[in-house]
Parts: sequence; structure tokens; C-alpha cells
Amino acid sequence: MNNAPTEKQSATIKLIPNAKTKTLIPKISKIFIISII
Repeated sequence: MNNAPTEKQSATIKLIPNAKTKTLIPKISKIFIISII
């Protein structure tokens, strides 16, 4: 019972950051470019 949720969580935890980083990196780069200018 304990192993099944952790496997699902680990899979979602791996997927969610990848989706977030793909959207966050462009935003962060824009923020840095704006702050530099």
C-alpha cells in the first residue's frame, strides 16, 4: 500500500518540475534581461 502512492508521487514529482522549468526558464530569463536593462 505504501509503495504504490510513492511511485506515483515520484513520477508526478519528476514530471511537474520539468513542465514548470520549461515555462519558468523563459520567464526568469526575461526578468533578468529586464533587470539588466
